[in-house]
Amino acid sequence: MFMDDTTKQILNKIKNSENQTIVSNGIDNPFEEIASEASVKASLNYLKNHNYIEITEDLITTISVSYRTLHPDQYYLKKVLSYLLNNWISIVALIISVIALIKQ
Repeated sequence: MFMDDTTKQILNKIKNSENQTIVSNGIDNPFEEIASEASVKASLNYLKNHNYIEITEDLITTISVSYRTLHPDQYYLKKVLSYLLNNWISIVALIISVIALIKQ
């Protein structure tokens, strides 16, 4: 799951904008210089589904970067720690199995 160039350009534009937020009234396309409207929609859906951005839609649409985008190292560390905590019994069992295998 890698980002294409269009998606990277859109994410970089959001990150480099003022307050790392882009506001749109729904009529204009703030990313029209990057790609067509269909490509932009697909890229925004990808970014939202993978927690890179947060989109709030009221009378105006607000697109802002998420915690994952601002602090990628902490985000991945949290994911790894969560995985380890959820699977600690399996990890201990694996370690015991390897030790038993080595002792034979």
